[in-house]
Amino acid sequence: PFWLKPFSSPSVQLKRRATRNWRVRPREPAQLKVAPMKLTVASLLLSQPWQVVAQPGGSPTAENKATTTTTPKKVRESRWIAGTWTTGYWDCCKPSCSWAGKGIVTRPARSCDAMTGKTLLDPNVRSVCQGGVSAMCADHTPFVINETLSMGFAAAAVGGFHGLAGDSDCGRCFEVQFTGEVHNNGNWGGSHPELVGKTMVLQVNNIGYDVSGDHSFDIQIPGAGQGAFANGCRAQFNGFDTGDFDCNNRYGGCYEKSGCEKLPKDLRDGCRWRFDWYMWMSAMGRTNNPYVTFRRVRCPQQLTSVSGSVPLDDEEWPAVELDRPASTTSTSSTSSRSSRSSTSSTSTTSTTTTTTTTTTTTTTSTTSTATSTATSSTTATTTLLS
Repeated sequence: PFWLKPFSSPSVQLKRRATRNWRVRPREPAQLKVAPMKLTVASLLLSQPWQVVAQPGGSPTAENKATTTTTPKKVRESRWIAGTWTTGYWDCCKPSCSWAGKGIVTRPARSCDAMTGKTLLDPNVRSVCQGGVSAMCADHTPFVINETLSMGFAAAAVGGFHGLAGDSDCGRCFEVQFTGEVHNNGNWGGSHPELVGKTMVLQVNNIGYDVSGDHSFDIQIPGAGQGAFANGCRAQFNGFDTGDFDCNNRYGGCYEKSGCEKLPKDLRDGCRWRFDWYMWMSAMGRTNNPYVTFRRVRCPQQLTSVSGSVPLDDEEWPAVELDRPASTTSTSSTSSRSSRSSTSSTSTTSTTTTTTTTTTTTTTSTTSTATSTATSSTTATTTLLS
């Protein structure tokens, strides 16, 4: 059928589709007598038996509507990276990925006003650790999805064989599976047997620079140690002492679950997660800086709804299965990885010019708005910026 649009002039103009559609039909079908080979558009329009009437609904018939199809994006193959280990921290400083221009994302990661707790809309507000008011939001703590899966946020280390690359990792999500390796300089640490095979999905909202070797992620866990920046949490939460946020152990944090009760109420569940699900120092000095294997995945809504940040290429990566049993591929692995030093587990966190080493059996690296340093030996340094 042809469609007509009326004009103010006596004549009419032929239009295939118009804002208001008109359809031509015969007044009396029996009156139409036109030779089949001589039937033209002009003869149809000018012959007396025809009248112009409105088509109900004002739209073309179904056969004239354009058909549109959406081609799904091809999901990339995401390879697993093995042989790296992780740490934990919580210093309340503004995350590096909350600054503008970090990562290829819909918007920078959220940060919160240290005074009100509300989300800051300006990504250029100075960090609470540098005298400003922009701080880590209290809801960026780890949380449990099920017995074998948790989610949370982390600082990504850079400069190692693991391929993590700095600012470009902001907003990206990684599936992290805990394995059974232990640190071979004294056979310390690693995953508790009940943690091996479990999985976390981490979204990167902070970045570590000058990191070498096999340190990959610094998981944001309240009570895990403030490291070099011990002024942020006290500025964000009035009425608390600096030592309340990590049981007076800035490099390693609380060793007992009861220490979580000293933290502000909004941070206690995240601190308890460290002991209940993560099994921190529950037996044989484990869990303590566990080894992992990891790969990039699509960010789940449970994380992006908290951070407010989504990578623009997110749909190109595989989604995580939320209901699946823990993997058993690594449960028998107890091999030692990475030679560090002949002493017990060490970790350092300091400014860019100073390295402070502990001699306990825990390691914790920290991230912050200024530059902090965390290492597993006296010869390597990890700088985390935010």
